[in-house]
Amino acid sequence: MKKYIHWIDRKAHTARNSILISTHIDFNQNGLGVFRILFGLYSLLFSEHYWGWLKSIPSALYRNTRWNFFNIFSDFPADWFIDIMDITMLICMVCITIGYRTRLTSMVAFFIMLIMDGFAYNLGKIDHEIMMTLIFPILAFTNSRAKIAIRPETHTTKKTHDRAIALYAIVIVFGLFTSGVPKIPWMDFNTSTNGILRWYYEGYYVSDRVHLLAPYFKYVPIFLVEITDHFIPLFEMAGLYFLLKSRKTWYTWLFALCVFHLGNTLVLNIPFIPQVFAYGVFILPKFYNLYLKNARLNLWVIYPIGIILGCNNLFGILFKNQSTYFPIENNLYTGLATWIVLTILALSILLKKHPKPDTPL
Repeated sequence: MKKYIHWIDRKAHTARNSILISTHIDFNQNGLGVFRILFGLYSLLFSEHYWGWLKSIPSALYRNTRWNFFNIFSDFPADWFIDIMDITMLICMVCITIGYRTRLTSMVAFFIMLIMDGFAYNLGKIDHEIMMTLIFPILAFTNSRAKIAIRPETHTTKKTHDRAIALYAIVIVFGLFTSGVPKIPWMDFNTSTNGILRWYYEGYYVSDRVHLLAPYFKYVPIFLVEITDHFIPLFEMAGLYFLLKSRKTWYTWLFALCVFHLGNTLVLNIPFIPQVFAYGVFILPKFYNLYLKNARLNLWVIYPIGIILGCNNLFGILFKNQSTYFPIENNLYTGLATWIVLTILALSILLKKHPKPDTPL
């Protein structure tokens, strides 16, 4: 029995080190600090974290959903509570962008997201923004708050930094796995039924997703579509293998995910923009550290932009019941542009030769 326990312990130790190596982002570089700024500016510009729209939802649509703590409530929160959450979230995003008390504001933002999304999900639908919610602990427990910040916080340890990033990678792998499992019935070797075409035709004729390459997808031979039906579930469920195998295979999988989402945008007109930052946690800092680590950033340009966007959103919340003049919901072409950029960055990382990090202890 002791022999098997030691064997399991060795395998677990090997797996842990493999994941830490695959997801390694240099602790002493500025990449995650740049990611923090981009994430904050995006959130302020396009108001990704805003719940004022809940005030216009009738109470009759509040539906308790399974596995939701907010089943204890019977209605959406009061308007004043929503406004307080929106304004607090806005202050947190400005602080995160300029790097002021990043750990505190990131964790406050994280809990606000959990609370308000809990209410929003009682409309009966859970969106993909949960991956963006989980970015806030990454900002709180990595060196993102120590670099390019108005008030650097340098008490994060390298071990905490590495483990936070590795844990987020595991969350992404698990999320894609849960997305792939329901698609297993697609693998039926039956061309008379097709999962991809169900998504395609429903979006094309019901949701008016008729842009970009959507009008031409109907001409793709059915056997190629059937092959895709078999490939997608396997691809989504294989993330753990690529994560454990090596850093090269991990970034290959991330590149393939970018291509996959780019295809979704072109054909199905579903951009999944929040996933850009989910994968960008690994791609954007790595690209910056490899290619732009000597670049100088003018912080006195970044700070005013973040504050101006924050003031603009505050004015919208208080006087217009909206938080921004740049709504991004269903913005297909913004999604297309961001996925093209992220795909190119991921490919450039794969093509770049860089030294393997030391094996973590």
